[in-house]
Amino acid sequence: MSETENQAQSYVGRRWKSRDGERKILSIITAQDGSDRLVVSKPGSNFFDLISPESIEKVIQVEESWAAHAQKVKEANNRHKTEQTAAKAEKYDLQGFTDGVSEVTKHRVVSVLSKEIRHNGGPIMTRRDLIESCLKDGWRVKVDRGRRQFTSPTDSYLKEQSITKIGMDYAQYLEERMHGSGNGNDPKESSKQPRHRTSSPGR
Repeated sequence: MSETENQAQSYVGRRWKSRDGERKILSIITAQDGSDRLVVSKPGSNFFDLISPESIEKVIQVEESWAAHAQKVKEANNRHKTEQTAAKAEKYDLQGFTDGVSEVTKHRVVSVLSKEIRHNGGPIMTRRDLIESCLKDGWRVKVDRGRRQFTSPTDSYLKEQSITKIGMDYAQYLEERMHGSGNGNDPKESSKQPRHRTSSPGR
């Protein structure tokens, strides 16, 4: 057996990963023109490729490169899906505010609270983030002449038209969770039946 034949024979049994799956050199045959050909499996198929020993290293290099690229794309897509899932979970986590409501109502509440707005020349943020930020700064829901107002410690305020009925309900719900009964309401009852559940959600 010549040195060339020995080299060709040494490839038999070699495996590598292509983007379609693992490939393997099954055997070596002699073609009609007398040259050697490596019999290479095709992933998921009973067919095979015939590749010359002189070309096999380049083929393996290219296919492994494509496989590595495909793996990176797959991992990036998986990370993106994970991030999207986490973002959606965070978006829908309203601390129990929508517990027990229909999916349609929940989507509407999330849509309203996720709308980006600008308050008093400040940075653009979602309605939810504005409400939660204001509560941390000491804002409270108060009633003035039968109408609720979201009021700051310095008595500036936002009307229901500004943050919507759902926004006002959410602010009051969180306030009652944080500080107990607000406006004389039982926080336990309010937690069970937020205002938006017993009437049509505000805009």
